[in-house]
Amino acid sequence: MNNETLSIKQLSSELRNDFYRVHSSANGHDYCFCAAWWVKGWKDFDQRTAEENRAVREELFETDRMDGYLLYSNDKPIGWVQACGRDLLVKLTKQFRRRADRKSAAITCWFLAPQHRKKGLSDKFLQLIVKDLFDRGYQYIEAYPVKWQEKKPDDDVWTGPLSMYERAGFFIENDHETYPVYRINMMKDK
Repeated sequence: MNNETLSIKQLSSELRNDFYRVHSSANGHDYCFCAAWWVKGWKDFDQRTAEENRAVREELFETDRMDGYLLYSNDKPIGWVQACGRDLLVKLTKQFRRRADRKSAAITCWFLAPQHRKKGLSDKFLQLIVKDLFDRGYQYIEAYPVKWQEKKPDDDVWTGPLSMYERAGFFIENDHETYPVYRINMMKDK
């Protein structure tokens, strides 16, 4: 990581190929295509095919609904985080019983290519995303790390590790035994 230059880019139609380079069989990540929050419910989600999920992502590209960031290392895409205006994700706002708030962003899904894990990149990726979301005018950013994920394999920590959010200054806003809501405010006033 000595000469590594990290940067993020907000997803756009022009970055479609980079999105699919991250969400690929080479990375063992070619099933969900970060479609989970865009479909109506969780019932039978595990029965959906990769093609069905990719079709959801393609519709998002075609309708210009961009919902996240790609992480680049020396201009090569190596990671993805779904992060966007919270109200765009209707399923999420219902599940977590969140009131409409255009000032709030949500970080929902997290992925780093396997060969880039355990290098401290997630913390840096999160810092870049938080800064960009605040620069875009959001006043609050929420995350939904599952408490028991810390004991799971890396591939199961799809909402991002709780410890990473805590290190970044996120605090618990709504405690729940499995699905807490963590938040950081622009002024970081807890």
